[in-house]
Amino acid sequence: MTERVKKPPRCRAKTHAGKRCKSRAVKSNRCKQHPPKKGGRPKLQWDVDQWRRFDTFCAARDVQDDIAEAMEADKKTIDALCKREKGMSFSEYCNQKRGYGRALIAGKQLEVALSGNIAMLIWLGKQWLDQKEPRQTNELTGAGGGPIALQTEVIFVKAAKNED
Repeated sequence: MTERVKKPPRCRAKTHAGKRCKSRAVKSNRCKQHPPKKGGRPKLQWDVDQWRRFDTFCAARDVQDDIAEAMEADKKTIDALCKREKGMSFSEYCNQKRGYGRALIAGKQLEVALSGNIAMLIWLGKQWLDQKEPRQTNELTGAGGGPIALQTEVIFVKAAKNED
């Protein structure tokens, strides 16, 4: 008696007419003409303008929550996107862009200062060059420039008792 060879099941895909495909299934109950459908949500993809906007938020030192809200995506999604597209985590990528933002700000401050803005010149001098305004101290001295002599007097007052 010969053993019966089990045939693969029929493809479970429907044709355009709404009928079942008559081919034999190869993988996951689907034939070669009807491969299995990919499940899950499609991966988030950003175009150049969205990345430029994201870079601006990072350079402006925004926090991840605010950036995620502005970009209309979840924090985990943005982190995964940075890893997939840029090869680094969100924090590493943003730190790079923050450095760029600091350089832009410093350049603009220098430009404003060199254009004649006195307040900016003073501020940059204090911040970058550790320049300080001289402190004016009022020092009190005694006779002949010596120390001040202090005299303390203790007075004891006897409290009267109220006897009615």
